[in-house]
Amino acid sequence: IDIFTPGGAHYHVGDTLDVRDVKEDVLERIHAELLTSNKLVLWTGVEDNVNTNSTYNKVITAAKLFRKVDVESLQEKPGAVLLVNYSGDSLYDHYSQLDLGAGSYMLIVDTKNRLIYHPDKRLIGSQISPAFVAQLEADSGSFVTEVDGQEMFVTYSQSEESDWYLISLVPLKNLTASADIIRNTLLWVLIIGFGFIALVALRMSNTMVEPIKRITELFKEIQADTFNWQMRLDEQRRDEIGELFQWFNVFLDSLEARRQVEQELIRAKEAAEAANRAKSAFLANMSHELRTPLNAILGFSQLMQRDPNVTADQRENLETIGRSGEHLLALINDVLELSKIEAGQMKLQLDSFDLYYLLSGLEEMFRLRAANKGLSLLFDCASEVPQYVCADQSKLRQVLINLLSNAVKFTGEGGVILRVRSKPYGVGRKQKEENRPALLPTAHAYLHFEVKDTGVGIATAEMDVIFDAFVQTSSGRQSKGGTGLGLSISREYVQIMGGDLEFTSKVGRGSCFQFEIPVERVEALPAHTKPSDACLARLELGQPVYRLLVVEDEETNRKLLVKFLKSLGRPVDPSGKFVEPILPGFEVREATNGQEAIRIWQSWQPHLIWMDMRMPVMDGYEATRRIKTLPSKQETIIIALTASAFEENRLEMLAEGCDGFVRKPFREMDIVDTLVKQLSVRFVYQELEGGRSIPATANDETSGPNVSDLVIDLQAVPDELLTKLNDAAIRLDSELVNLVIDEIRIHEEAVANALAALVTDFKFDEIIAAVQKAQENKNV
Repeated sequence: IDIFTPGGAHYHVGDTLDVRDVKEDVLERIHAELLTSNKLVLWTGVEDNVNTNSTYNKVITAAKLFRKVDVESLQEKPGAVLLVNYSGDSLYDHYSQLDLGAGSYMLIVDTKNRLIYHPDKRLIGSQISPAFVAQLEADSGSFVTEVDGQEMFVTYSQSEESDWYLISLVPLKNLTASADIIRNTLLWVLIIGFGFIALVALRMSNTMVEPIKRITELFKEIQADTFNWQMRLDEQRRDEIGELFQWFNVFLDSLEARRQVEQELIRAKEAAEAANRAKSAFLANMSHELRTPLNAILGFSQLMQRDPNVTADQRENLETIGRSGEHLLALINDVLELSKIEAGQMKLQLDSFDLYYLLSGLEEMFRLRAANKGLSLLFDCASEVPQYVCADQSKLRQVLINLLSNAVKFTGEGGVILRVRSKPYGVGRKQKEENRPALLPTAHAYLHFEVKDTGVGIATAEMDVIFDAFVQTSSGRQSKGGTGLGLSISREYVQIMGGDLEFTSKVGRGSCFQFEIPVERVEALPAHTKPSDACLARLELGQPVYRLLVVEDEETNRKLLVKFLKSLGRPVDPSGKFVEPILPGFEVREATNGQEAIRIWQSWQPHLIWMDMRMPVMDGYEATRRIKTLPSKQETIIIALTASAFEENRLEMLAEGCDGFVRKPFREMDIVDTLVKQLSVRFVYQELEGGRSIPATANDETSGPNVSDLVIDLQAVPDELLTKLNDAAIRLDSELVNLVIDEIRIHEEAVANALAALVTDFKFDEIIAAVQKAQENKNV
């Protein structure tokens, strides 16, 4: 006896053997027959023994498939397979003792026309003649045929249980002597045998099969959703079927309860999905409506800042407009980023970058902000921290900006410090391998960032909700600023990068936020690094004239991009001077919708089209599809202009045929980088006059005064002047500091010049540090 479970287990009762050695082909064939059979027990006939090591190579196999009902799907599924293997020797011994008369014998043939019994034991398991089988046309009957050169009278009958044929072969000559005896005997054998089988089958049908068929029909009704949930089966029977009915009723009760819960959940889910779709549509529209005017505000302020005729006061006003616009854009982006995080659309974007440059830029960004509040700001980057790394630069920068901004905002006195440390991957605090980002194939090191301040701290009652979206602490509400999204987005970003954002805080003593992310060390940056926004790009001389088409329904944004392109398209010679007379490097035309764009494209064949995607008459999607499918003399590059911040919109644009996209509000360098990438346009880059300088890396030599030398020189300044200078610098009063410097100039002119340079750069913290160090040295 063998039992095989769906999980691969094999249980064997019988001769001792290794159950692992199984003839898989035999088992699979029997299993396939069971799946298609409608019988309670399948008599397969003479088979190879499924157990390879059994002493019985050929066996007579009876098989049964147990089925089970899956509770979740309510469908029957195949279960275990039971095989009972009978030795053919017993059957042979039994039938070989029958005396049917001289020359007479019996045969038993299975459904595959194989001999289960034959007087010649060697023939058991072999196939009988197809011609002989062809004569077995019904469930029972008789015929005369020639077997081994002798006329034989053949009678046969097919078993309803096994479908096997019981065949008797009697020499025709014997019938003349005992035909009546043989016929009567065979008839009684058949009647008794099939009568017994019929009684057993009827009994099983009434007691077992019909109730099970009833349950099967009910399961089908449940599956078809036509079931009457008020109906229950009669539990009065005291046998196994009665117990089955009882448990089936229990199952119906639990299923009905779960069905009601599921219906409630489905209704709740549908309501939530509808609300989410409405929110996504609202955010998409708001993104477009807010970014479109911001594009004009930020774009024209950039254009005016690059005008050499702008005065210093005007440039300062323009910078204020730009900063305010950037702040508004940051608030919009916070809301959109949170929406993308909730929708699971936030992806890791890996690139190689200069970590020192990023930190230097952040230090420059927050130095003046901290100085205006009288705070010290320290960036402590350990020597083992790699300069070039591969990670998500944008998300890392945003996290550090959020943490530093909060630290400066909620610190009234003292200071803020950013510490950066590095350690090999897998060393130190235990990290889970699954936290490593899937897009980062090899994590070489962990970067540990820590932002610590001496501010107001976070109350214990607020610590559990500090990372919740739109939640602000009591200090945050008092400051009347921000959206309450900074820390929530920061933690999501850190988790996407493979780490986790943690913090400690004490009220009145400050807070410390820290996180670790895996990075890959990079030897050097690629040579084609994008220029800084502090650079002015002009077209290099000696290039062909490029035809550019701007398609935009908003007149303000259309004019802005046209002016950008025309300002970029004035060539300069190798010395950096504009070419005279003016030789345009770009020919620029305009269109207000997709239909007009197609008409201009057909007659003008531009090299590149800047295509807004949301326009009346014909939008950018339809115009792009038509341009990409219509025949043309040359291939036209199409760059999508979009105010959407959602990734699926970008993928949709690329799928329609766009070669790239630029998101509004765009920067001049976004336009320059696209022209370089798509048309191989060559530009000359110049430092923007009056703009900010590019932050120096740790290996750069700065042009400012050496602080160590300044400490030594300050020791020659009288103590009274040092005290006055320190007080004025702490107050951040540049006029008062300059008055003290004028007094110092009488004694030490070189020291006064170095101090004046620090005041010009608003580096009051360096003045304070140098003065205090000089005073300490003088007191030693």
